[in-house]
Amino acid sequence: MDCLKDQPSPETIEKCIASTDQTSQVQLLQLVSLLLKHTIPEVFLDVPPSTQNAITQVFRTIVGLGNLLGRLAMIAKTRISLPESVPLLNAYSLLLDRVFTPNLLRQALATDPAKAQIYTREIDKLLFRGKAYSVMCEVALKFPNMHVPKTLESMDAYSRFLSKELLTIDSPAQFVPLLFSLGASLLNQFLDVMFCRKNLPFLVLLNSSLKRYERKLLIGKFLDFSKTLIPKDTIHEQKMAALSLVSQQVLDTKVWDELLLESAISKCDYSVNLLVALLIEDIPSLSCTLLRSWGNKTLMDKEPLVKQEFHTHLLACIYSQLSQHQLCDVLKSAAFMDAMSNRLMSHSNRAKAMGIILADELGKNAGQKPIFSIDVSEEVSISPVRITKAMLPASLKEAWDIILEPVLPEEVDENRKIREIENRFKPLAISRLLDEVSSDEEDPTLAISARKVPKPLYIRDLLAYLSVDTKEDQAYEKRKIALQTAPYLLKQRKGFGLEVSFFVEHLLSQLTGLSNYYEEDLFEQQKLNAMIAVVVSAPECTSHICHLLLTGDYSLQQRMCLLSAMALGARELRGYQRDGDASQHMNSQFPTKMLPEKLHRMYLSMDSEYSRIERSIQNLVMSEPSNQAQDQLMGGKVLRISSKLKSKYSKISEVEFRTLSREFGALVGKNFFFPLVAVWYESGGISIGHYTTVLVGHYIRSLSLILHSSYPISADIPDMTREYLNLVVPILQNVAPDQLQIIESAVTGLVVVLDINDDVLLMTKFGHMLSAAANAIQQMFELITEDRIKSLCAGYLYKMSALREKLERSLLDQTNGSFYS
Repeated sequence: MDCLKDQPSPETIEKCIASTDQTSQVQLLQLVSLLLKHTIPEVFLDVPPSTQNAITQVFRTIVGLGNLLGRLAMIAKTRISLPESVPLLNAYSLLLDRVFTPNLLRQALATDPAKAQIYTREIDKLLFRGKAYSVMCEVALKFPNMHVPKTLESMDAYSRFLSKELLTIDSPAQFVPLLFSLGASLLNQFLDVMFCRKNLPFLVLLNSSLKRYERKLLIGKFLDFSKTLIPKDTIHEQKMAALSLVSQQVLDTKVWDELLLESAISKCDYSVNLLVALLIEDIPSLSCTLLRSWGNKTLMDKEPLVKQEFHTHLLACIYSQLSQHQLCDVLKSAAFMDAMSNRLMSHSNRAKAMGIILADELGKNAGQKPIFSIDVSEEVSISPVRITKAMLPASLKEAWDIILEPVLPEEVDENRKIREIENRFKPLAISRLLDEVSSDEEDPTLAISARKVPKPLYIRDLLAYLSVDTKEDQAYEKRKIALQTAPYLLKQRKGFGLEVSFFVEHLLSQLTGLSNYYEEDLFEQQKLNAMIAVVVSAPECTSHICHLLLTGDYSLQQRMCLLSAMALGARELRGYQRDGDASQHMNSQFPTKMLPEKLHRMYLSMDSEYSRIERSIQNLVMSEPSNQAQDQLMGGKVLRISSKLKSKYSKISEVEFRTLSREFGALVGKNFFFPLVAVWYESGGISIGHYTTVLVGHYIRSLSLILHSSYPISADIPDMTREYLNLVVPILQNVAPDQLQIIESAVTGLVVVLDINDDVLLMTKFGHMLSAAANAIQQMFELITEDRIKSLCAGYLYKMSALREKLERSLLDQTNGSFYS
């Protein structure tokens, strides 16, 4: 092998490789070392393809692959990022690209069958525990200009490659648990590869070789994967029935237990609930277990209401699989009576409404008259169940045809006469109004275009302008005029047919993904105004915003913009005026009054409007306790204050609002607050690394603003208060004193909670959570460095102290009254 040191010919390299006994660890290691040290850096890129293939086969062994990854890792740690290092790295990475081709796993394990167990552990370490992917990511981060193998470009590509490799070996069950531990992305790729007609027998065989706890784990992961097969925010009954029939061939339906059911509920998905109901076999036993937890008083007070809603829906889905005779027995059972009694005695209107919905649903399915016949749709809206196991497809072939059939959106057929009237009269009116509105907004620094871009007259025109290709002529003008006119056009078109609601999801997705390609100063503000106008025009679009927050691949700023649109849209529907609303400020600032462009952007905070609103709320709710504290510091010297001195505070709380939506009191919880809380539980919290504090603080701030806008016209305020405290108090107990954004947002919301709820209700129902928040604030109080936030925390502690003192006086008066009576 010494000839490899002297730049041998391609024929000599091939002969040397062919003469090496690769079953001998010593010879193979010596060959690999010489190739890595001499042949690959010097001649690999120049030799013919046949020689490259011969070298590649050496590194498709356990020894070769391990040493190649070790060499890349060593380069990443020892060498600085110099341009001359890139050709050397390209030689190694191009070799790695050839190594990561089909049948790698089978070939690596078949090198020496006598050492299969040792090779399995090495494959586990190099591939399934992610060493290969992590090494390449580290090298590519340090040398951005180097070649990266296609298989290692992303976790999705790497996951798909490993999933396909499992199909080539005889005993893949030992590697599957490792796939489960590598995250949802890898597992979705694995199931996407396996869950098809061709590979389904392999998946069935694989499931039979797993242990019981691994089969339960596979069921939980399959429920997550099923969301990718069903259109979002819908329950497609035929697809769910077909999917359940195919899934029964793969999954072990006898391992269902209470923990798996709780896991299904936590996914907060109606389609998943229906799939679970169609899969489980031991319905009587599992439904009793689920009913006990649903009617448990303690769990009812502690479990978030959003989860209770899906808990109720899962119970309805499971009970719908029973016969009428069995349902009659359930309605007469003591367990059902106790659960319903606990529900109806709850202080939460939503909890009561869930009990009413379930009882009426069971009565209807049992062939009886509804028990309550009360319309509680304003409190809770739960999708009805219209499919049972008896409606499953007749064969697997039919089931696969239904699963693979694409779901087309329903066409909206508007009334022809209304369309004719719109086409005849509205374009002129809208065009004229938009001309008048935007005449003062033209930027004087822009050159007048030779051909004026017409303003969009319909929502589809607006969508076309926003999605215009940047290479197209007048693309800049189209996007600019679309962002300027979007708020006015949306607010005018919302009263005409279903045009806005039909395009609302496409419009939101397009606006969210829009980037500041032309580097305009007011781009972010105009984009936010347009998104808020979408929310105001179609409040039902908030479910799509939550879907984008959960599934969209967006930046931190884009996610914060989605949260801002949701919260500020709720406030605008309530009647609050916005400082950044384009309809309120038509005149732009004179350019010479602003700093240069880069400095202006540097000093312009991304969430400046949020901060202004938050501080105005802080000033509003803290003005009275601040005055009381000042009076106490005066030692009682001021006995009377003129009413004129108090007028500036009283006027703030007596502002009259013109609520834009008459149904806002019912909408604010159902469409805004509770769906946004469900995002937290469905995603398992927020964790995005270094910027987690920023996004969590903005998320809590959004909830606080929505909660504040609900007062006093929403009947859901107690339930929203409970959900807010259940979510925020644990965060506040674990937050660090330097995470000021989270502390300020959480304490602002807590102060709002104290301000909008009855004192007795606060201390009797939420006293323990409010006290826990006060204790957490006291522990970190001295470590908070910013005086303004420290003052806000002190205000909350003062209000809590006053609340306790007021309750103690009330209890003392009641005791004395009963004593003297």
